[in-house]
Amino acid sequence: MSLIVYVQDIAFQAMLIASIETFPSSCLPPEPDGPKRRKDKRHDGEAMGLLFGQRVLKSESLVFNVSLAVTMQATKRSADEVDYSRFHFERIREVTESFPHLEFLGAFHSHPWKKQDFGKDAAEPSDADAETAVESAREYGDELIEIILGITAMSNNSYRDAKADEHAIDSYCGRYKYRLAAYCTEGTVDEDPDEDDDEVLDEDLQDAEAGLLAVDQLICPMAAHGGDIYTAIA
Repeated sequence: MSLIVYVQDIAFQAMLIASIETFPSSCLPPEPDGPKRRKDKRHDGEAMGLLFGQRVLKSESLVFNVSLAVTMQATKRSADEVDYSRFHFERIREVTESFPHLEFLGAFHSHPWKKQDFGKDAAEPSDADAETAVESAREYGDELIEIILGITAMSNNSYRDAKADEHAIDSYCGRYKYRLAAYCTEGTVDEDPDEDDDEVLDEDLQDAEAGLLAVDQLICPMAAHGGDIYTAIA
């Protein structure tokens, strides 16, 4: 069965805006007449949030339809990581899942980069990203997705076309260049549990079998338009 992640426009906008809002000042290109090195502001760093929508079985595919992205505000950020409060995580999930059309699908976070360090691996999950996603999936009792938005700032606006690469999309918004990528946990849920076997699998074995893998296809119409979508209408 193939895995498809479809990100609706409103959900994508929330993720992109949050990632730009918290983008580290130290990663911005220097101003011509400004200081050579910028200092990060108090709330600069990675952005993160929770994803909601619907799981849809269609033909031979499982589609994660992401219709809502809720940015977590109660976090501690840095350019390398973001720590969140489990209490606030559960508060957001509980109230959002109370809406009948929304189901918890996973989480998103940003990977901010300096321009010279931005590349194809800008939205690759770290070991800590994979461990957090797998742990959340085990607690939730179902496979979850993780969307990573690798982002950098350029000196000028770009209106280039976007490029799609199965699980990722490279695109632009103003002077920001980003790589949007989607992953899904695998092996965190026992699809054929043995009710007669009360033994718990060794944690090392579980860790070896579980992981965070790239999805088969990421669809995000707004990101796919590229930078040209943000040009002013004459």
